[in-house]
Formats: sequence, structure tokens, C-alpha cells
Amino acid sequence: MGLVVTRWQRYGHDRLYVSDATTKQRVAFYDRKTGAFTWDDEGRSYEVIEAIRPFLGSAVPEALRGAIVDAPPSADSDLWQNRAGEAVAARAAELRPKGFQGIAARLLGLRTEATYWEAGAKGERIVDKRLGKLRRDGWVVLSSIVKRSGADIDHLVIGPPGVFTINTKHHRDARIWVGDNMVKVNNFKQPVYLRNSRHEAASAAKILTSAVGIDVAVTPVLAFVGAASINARDGRGDVLITSGEDIDRALRDRLAVYSIPERERIFGTARRAEIWLA
Repeated sequence: MGLVVTRWQRYGHDRLYVSDATTKQRVAFYDRKTGAFTWDDEGRSYEVIEAIRPFLGSAVPEALRGAIVDAPPSADSDLWQNRAGEAVAARAAELRPKGFQGIAARLLGLRTEATYWEAGAKGERIVDKRLGKLRRDGWVVLSSIVKRSGADIDHLVIGPPGVFTINTKHHRDARIWVGDNMVKVNNFKQPVYLRNSRHEAASAAKILTSAVGIDVAVTPVLAFVGAASINARDGRGDVLITSGEDIDRALRDRLAVYSIPERERIFGTARRAEIWLA
């Protein structure tokens, strides 16, 4: 679903009208003289700004100047192009048995270390598909963010309710129980799931706050894909627990905390690979 920009100059006005390419409905218009936006669908602000970028110059509002006018990152450092599960899939390829061992594993249906990484990549792609519902409403999703430590953030989501790091776990038909500091999968303890999710969000908040120049709070999300049941009633609540298949509703059902300029500023910085590798 794309946007169409039409320039309108009459009666002393100079405006950029932005419409949905499919429905033809107006999404917003930008007054080039006053630098003001008028919104019909403020949730698609990211798309609008990208669409009118070629038309903008010195008349851009000061609050949006840094996010819109600054040169975008180079192709090599732009995380916007990353695909979901990319980092995990690469690790699976490294671990996949080669030669006769690989043939035997496939023929016999043997589970190898690579199998678990492949399942993880599949889970991230399932979550990404659900996040597509948020993208259509103007949210931003960055995937497979590799940090200096070699660890990766499955997804970083930026929307009106804030910034989220999503840690995806693919446990098909499993029974999930979540307490304050412990997760059990079919009664087997997984002590690092909550700890890693909290650490990931805290690290992202520190990196973004330093790079963006404003206080960026990041909420950790633990998303279980394919689970038969999830019992999180005993959890503390600082980590958002959800099924991967329902993650779009879980994130959408929260109060807005960031303005459009703040979200644009965070996104414009977060998409640069170099800030995560510093």
C-alpha cells in the first residue's frame, strides 16, 4: 500500500497533498510556507514523511528537521533493509552438518544444533508477519539488529506507545508458565528468558538515549510462538508476555507516549547499524 504526493499551488498556497494510492483517500497535507502538517491519518506519519522527503527543503519544521532532512544512512549501515530472522538463519547455516553428515541428518530427520536455530528464525518470521499489521498503521519495525557483542535483537518496534525489544521463542505446542524471574516450558526451567529480555531492553535504552539525545525508555517483550498455552498470571509485569501470533494487538493496546517528531528522531537514529556496534 503506497502513497501518492500531489503538489497544489493556488490562491497563494503551496501544499503537498498525500493520498493513499489504493483508496485515493487523503492521508495528510503539508503546507510548504508555514511548515505545518494537517493529518487525516496521523498513524501513517512515517510513510508520509518518507513520501514527501524529495519535496522538502529549508521549509521543514525545526522539530522534524533532524529526522527528515539529515542524510539517510548508507545502504551498508541501514537496518531498515534487514529481514526478520536473518541473523539467526545465518547462524543456522554455519552450524548445519555438511557432506555425508548433512545428508544423513536430513534423511533420518535428526535434530541438530542448527535445527534449533532454524526454528528460531521461523519464529521471528512469524512474529514479523504479525508486526506487518502495525507497519500498515505507521509503526516502524527494525529486525535482526546485531550488536557489538555478537548478540542480536530480534525486532525493535517504534510506535505511539513507545519503543519495544522483542525476544522471540518458538515452542510449538508447549505449555508456558511465567513467574517473576523464571519461565517454564513444559515444566522445564528456562532461567535466562526473562533475564535476557530485561538486559536486551536496558541495553537498547542506554544506546538509544545516548545516540538520540533524549530519554528513550524501552519495554522488553517476550513473545512465544506456537505455544499451546501461556500462563503469565504470576509474572511481575515489567516484561510484556504475549503469544507471537497476537503481538500486534498486545503492543497496540497501550497508551501513546511519544510525539511524531520524537518517534521520527528515534527511528532515524535506531536504523543506523553503527550505533549498535559502537
